[in-house]
Amino acid sequence: MSGKKRVLLLIGIMAGACVASTATAVLLLYRVAFEEQRDILVSIARNHARLIEELTDTGGGRAPDASGDLEGELLQKVAEAHKHFEGIGHTGEFKLAKRVGDDIVFILDHRYREDKQVPVPLDSGLAEPMRMALLGGSGSMVGLDYRGVKVLAAYEPVPALGWGIVAKVDLAELRVPFARAGLLAMIIASVVVLAGALLFIRVTNPIIARLQAQVVKNASTLAET
Repeated sequence: MSGKKRVLLLIGIMAGACVASTATAVLLLYRVAFEEQRDILVSIARNHARLIEELTDTGGGRAPDASGDLEGELLQKVAEAHKHFEGIGHTGEFKLAKRVGDDIVFILDHRYREDKQVPVPLDSGLAEPMRMALLGGSGSMVGLDYRGVKVLAAYEPVPALGWGIVAKVDLAELRVPFARAGLLAMIIASVVVLAGALLFIRVTNPIIARLQAQVVKNASTLAET
């Protein structure tokens, strides 16, 4: 293998090592941020569900009438409190909905759309987290919201009222900073590898030249003897 090929191989190995280590670090950091955001969303959804359940407790062990005045009063209180809710990050929302027939009907304003009360069919494939909440599920997931955008969401039911609660944030909001950081890190790593390779060539070329000259000199000496 020639000296030039050895240098190119060395540069390739260094570049591969930098890319692999950078990608691994970024993925690990993203995973940590993902889990932290999921915990926050789960906490928001559960706390709101428990708060609404406390407000529905009419005393004496009597279950509230979801079709009566209580639902309207609760909705008014939640909507009033929601006016002061600034959202979760740049794209996050806190959503409240109920099932009406085979439709999901949102009962709080959307953060991004003018069609505030447009129902979403339960089997449409949209509003996946809310569908899980209205079916009595509790947890978190990555799925499509009412806009058809992939989100990280926590969902929680409020069985006494037949409501569902979802706290969500666009998955892209979580990914974009890490994608940018990874790209920037790889660019910096590439510059460092290139600079290191040039420095390596500059340092080693004189040494190689001297060694080659010494080999030629020794060969000539042996030939003369």
